[in-house]
Amino acid sequence: MTAKKLTLSRVTIALAMAALFSCVITVHADDAPAPASAPAPAPPEIKKWDAAATVGITLTRGNSKTFLGTLGFNAKRSWTNNEVLLGANGGYGENTTTVAGKEVDNTTDSYIKGFAQGNHLFTKQTYGGLRIGGEHDDIAHLNYRFLISPLIGYYFIKETNSFFAGEIGPSYVLEKFFAQELDDYI
Repeated sequence: MTAKKLTLSRVTIALAMAALFSCVITVHADDAPAPASAPAPAPPEIKKWDAAATVGITLTRGNSKTFLGTLGFNAKRSWTNNEVLLGANGGYGENTTTVAGKEVDNTTDSYIKGFAQGNHLFTKQTYGGLRIGGEHDDIAHLNYRFLISPLIGYYFIKETNSFFAGEIGPSYVLEKFFAQELDDYI
């Protein structure tokens, strides 16, 4: 019986050593470099455009009737050292009041604005750029206004889902109000 126990113990030890040896072989096989013919892993996909559209409607009824509708669109595309930003928004508002038993309609808002901006990043946070914008506003009697602005900017916060930046630079303005001459200034 002692010989059988000794043989059984030797078999158990041999199986245990074989299991340990196979684990060591497996671990070393995982650490080995991939063969040259295996394709390299693809880099993570970079978003091409990041965009947001907004719609707003305010409607009230009571002593007076009011309506305000707004639309907005902003988009941004980033490369390693460059960015492009685009934006447009517009709004229309009116109210109706009763004066001496008669309804009077008033336009309270009527505008459209847009811009395009290109930035070149000098560092991760500092950039230079050019912004071009235009607008029209019926309430302000503004037929059109165009702006061209070279700028220097700095990202105080630049995270994946949020940013905060400040920009400074001169602007060239070309504008025309209703019933006035064309004006331009810096």
